[in-house]
Amino acid sequence: MLLPRSAVTDIDAAAGLLKEFRPATLPRIYLNQRFSEWKRFLQFLQKRGFPQTILEIGTGRGGSTFFWSRFSPAGARVVTVDIAERAAQLVKIYDRPSVNSVHCITGDSRSAETIGAVRRALDGRAVDLLYIDGDHTYAGVKSDYERFALFCGESSLIAFHDIHPDFFHARGVQTPCDSGDVYRFWDELKARHVFHDFVEEPRAEMDGFGIGVIEYRRPG
Repeated sequence: MLLPRSAVTDIDAAAGLLKEFRPATLPRIYLNQRFSEWKRFLQFLQKRGFPQTILEIGTGRGGSTFFWSRFSPAGARVVTVDIAERAAQLVKIYDRPSVNSVHCITGDSRSAETIGAVRRALDGRAVDLLYIDGDHTYAGVKSDYERFALFCGESSLIAFHDIHPDFFHARGVQTPCDSGDVYRFWDELKARHVFHDFVEEPRAEMDGFGIGVIEYRRPG
């Protein structure tokens, strides 16, 4: 069982808790992020006031959802989407209705059924933070942005994982890291918005990863 919310006092403590936790009948929960970047990103959110309503596209192994559930304020709502049924099993343990709610939707982020399920799970709330870490093709990340930004409020944050090109895209050198074409869409998007990025230095030596955030403004 996870420690109670009050026992998690900072990001490092939460990371240690996640590392030690082993579900009895499920695969290991895992944060697929470079932790130095992830920590700076969460600190950025904390300074602004942690989001009350979070929509995550790409649950993966449930690590990022764990942090959303730990640090979001009382009464918050977290909605996360993944095509794999395993994701819903992993994050089910985070749902604490008396503190904050976590809903995991299984489905393709581009399907009308999934979008409808997201709308129902949000129940009229505007999204404060949209975190996109799903399909890493150019068409995939652009589609997720265009479809789910519609749920954002007047001044929401939209974040993307893997904004830095991997070595294959930057140098033509194949490695296990594959950040896809997220960096292409990110370069286009940040030219039109106030943005913040969290990429480990020196950047020339980075093989993928990186987190980018735009300050979204709904089109007038």
